[in-house]
Amino acid sequence: ESNFLRPYGPCGSKTAPSQVPPMHPLKGPVRFRFRAPEADVDVLIQGGIDMAKLVHSMIRVMDASRSIAFYEKAFDLRVKDKLDFESFALIYMVSEGSAFELELTVNKTRTEPYDIGDGYGHLAVVVDDLVVAHQQATDAGGNPKDIVDFKPDGKRVARFFFVSDPDGYQIEVIEKGGRFS
Repeated sequence: ESNFLRPYGPCGSKTAPSQVPPMHPLKGPVRFRFRAPEADVDVLIQGGIDMAKLVHSMIRVMDASRSIAFYEKAFDLRVKDKLDFESFALIYMVSEGSAFELELTVNKTRTEPYDIGDGYGHLAVVVDDLVVAHQQATDAGGNPKDIVDFKPDGKRVARFFFVSDPDGYQIEVIEKGGRFS
């Protein structure tokens, strides 16, 4: 039998791995049993286990200056960090109050626009005032679509619009409220 770690759950309870809900941190001390052919060893970890958290989404862009200007003007994102390498650069942008980053990747030798393809969906941002955001996207050089008040059963799910960035990536701009508070 190969070596493996098995979480036993809070305070050593016999929670099977299949019973641990995915993407939820285990609370309290967690006991692991390391099984090897020669012995079983219990390890107690105090404070639980940190699960994965989203940190950034990456898009490839042709012109860093143009993309930075668009995201600054349209969505008030600011450059947090720039990493410049021989053949590519990484630019991390954030909004105030959020640790989630938009990573702009610039491949320096690229001359043709990227084919976004049919697998990419969209980025989404939440704003306080959708009408102001619509105007900001226009002022930033975007061509935002009309505002949609999505109420399939008479109850608002979301109020939003879509706009493309300079490289053709779709961004959904959602008015704050409901599940987007």
